Amino acid sequence: MKKFFITTAVGGMLFLIPLVVVTLIIGKAFKIMVVIAQPIAKLIPIEGIAGIGLINIVAVIVMILACLIAGLIAKNLRARSMYNKSESILAELIPSYTWIKTVMKNIAGEVDTKAFKPVLVRLDDQMQVAFEMERGRDNQVVVFIPGAPDVRSGAVAYVTADRVQPLTTSFLKINKTLKHMGQGAAELLPMHQA
Repeated sequence: MKKFFITTAVGGMLFLIPLVVVTLIIGKAFKIMVVIAQPIAKLIPIEGIAGIGLINIVAVIVMILACLIAGLIAKNLRARSMYNKSESILAELIPSYTWIKTVMKNIAGEVDTKAFKPVLVRLDDQMQVAFEMERGRDNQVVVFIPGAPDVRSGAVAYVTADRVQPLTTSFLKINKTLKHMGQGAAELLPMHQA
């Protein structure tokens, strides 16, 4: 009974953490939008609609418009260039930024085919799960070999292409397996290893 209570409570906490983080972010954004919406709401002679304060309605509309404008700006080539520059600065300032961004893209269903490609790397008499980061000249492949359970830290290795075997599994499945110290890794491996 005690074990059931502890595992249920821990499971519930792990379930709630992402919801709380998203709620906090949306709450902060909403507070900013309310400040922006107050002068706009004063220009409209209506107090509220269906019991909802006009400021709240305007704040939601401003939030949606801000997202649409940001999306349009992101499609502009010049804005894309500025975004890429700011992203490289963020990657320099925040070491795990690229990792977090890749996780978020994979959760959203956007798979980045250029970075963090799951592979097996042959190192002497063993193989390790890794991520192919890029290919260089002279048949060299740059791989990131993540640690377990902290997959954000690891080692960068330069190996020849014949030592790299692509995996058909996803970035998120590899991530989850490493966080669980390798549990579930057998089903991710190819049937025959080179």
